[in-house]
Amino acid sequence: MKKFKDLKHQDLKRPLLLFGIGLFILLIVLWGYHNTLEKSNNQLEEVDITTSENESIQEAPTEIMVYITGEVNKPGVYTFAEGVRLQEAIDTAGGFTDQADLSSLNLAKKLEDESKIVVYSKAAITDSEKEISDSVNSETININTATAEVLQTLPGIGEKIAASIVEYREENGFFSSIEELKNVNRIGDKVFESLKDKICV
Repeated sequence: MKKFKDLKHQDLKRPLLLFGIGLFILLIVLWGYHNTLEKSNNQLEEVDITTSENESIQEAPTEIMVYITGEVNKPGVYTFAEGVRLQEAIDTAGGFTDQADLSSLNLAKKLEDESKIVVYSKAAITDSEKEISDSVNSETININTATAEVLQTLPGIGEKIAASIVEYREENGFFSSIEELKNVNRIGDKVFESLKDKICV
């Protein structure tokens, strides 16, 4: 009888042990699945946050400031979103006056930060063209009084060098001699030799 009881006890103990081991393994699997799921959710939240931040950065337009002057109804400094066209900027400045000359303007051009837009009058364009014509027909050009447009008629003088000459003149006063022109950036001996017989002070 005792032997039968011991055998019966062992038969019950073994399934309980197996059940306990199985339950333990199941709990470990569930715990690992829960951690994996939570980690995935955290990563998805981080991706969503990063995506939202990037979208916000992309959506926020960069602002530029543009100075519009001359023949417009409301000259001044204006702030626009990056990529604004000249036509939109002119419209914001009240549009053109009746005296505005549009022949040299590219209204489809995109503007950049710190741009200066000068809308010339028809009379000013005519006077400038006359001055250039007179200077071309003259034997020499006075580098102390010539405009940037007139200076560009000289050999070897492009838009940037002409602007540098005018800037130098504004900062240092009139040239005391034609040789002083070599102090201007980008004017070396070679350029000076090509134009020294065509300039005066």
